[in-house]
Amino acid sequence: MMKKVVEEHGEFVEAVGHGNMENVSDELADCFITLVSAAGILGIDIEKAISTKFERVKRKYPTK
Repeated sequence: MMKKVVEEHGEFVEAVGHGNMENVSDELADCFITLVSAAGILGIDIEKAISTKFERVKRKYPTK
C-alpha cells in the first residue's frame, strides 16, 4: 500500500509540474482515494484522525 501512496504522490507532483489542472485534479483524487484506502486497511478512522489533527493545528495556530 505504501508503494501505491508514493506512486500516486509522484503522479500528482508530475501533473502539477505540467500545469494541466484536469490531470492535477485527477491525480489529487487518486491520492485521496489511496490514502483513505490505506487508513481503512490500517484500521484508522480517517474522519476522527482528521478532526483530531485539525483541532491540534487550531490550538497551535489560533486565529483572531
